Amino acid sequence: AGVVDSQTIKAPHGKMRGYDAAKKTVGRKRHVAVDTDGRLLMVNLTTADISDSAGAHLILDGVHKQWPWLKHLFADGAY
Repeated sequence: AGVVDSQTIKAPHGKMRGYDAAKKTVGRKRHVAVDTDGRLLMVNLTTADISDSAGAHLILDGVHKQWPWLKHLFADGAY
């Protein structure tokens, strides 16, 4: 099993950035998948204006290709 979540990072002067209205932050967003022991499976960096559900599609596709035997991914309501 694994866990999927995202984190908004401030990057006011970055080349690729967006505005996360929920956090009121200009920057980027990390979409991360880890296994239940906390080992990193996949990271995807997007602009902050990309929603969690849109970023999840990229993470889920990548995780499924790399680890096809992974059967469960836990996430919060935004996914």
